Amino acid sequence: MGAAKGNQNAKGHKGGGGRPSAYKEKATADMLAEIYFKTHSQEEIETDIRKGKFSIKQRHILNAMEGDQNAINVIFKKLFPDKIEMEEDITIIADV
Repeated sequence: MGAAKGNQNAKGHKGGGGRPSAYKEKATADMLAEIYFKTHSQEEIETDIRKGKFSIKQRHILNAMEGDQNAINVIFKKLFPDKIEMEEDITIIADV
């Protein structure tokens, strides 16, 4: 919610929060699929990290290669989300 009209101390914030756009979600999903399904050379990633020039993505891949279960779970849960399918009929009964 924005600041009250005329309030100069609190400027409010428009459009910064909420769910990312479908384009951003697709880009994230594509990047994670590339990390998960593509083969990577552990030696090349370790060499880049030792040189000091690496991305967070490379560090995350290396952590997953070294068996960090949390790093693996983050990628896996994003690619394969849990889906709960309900068989019950959920209808709203309203007295008018």
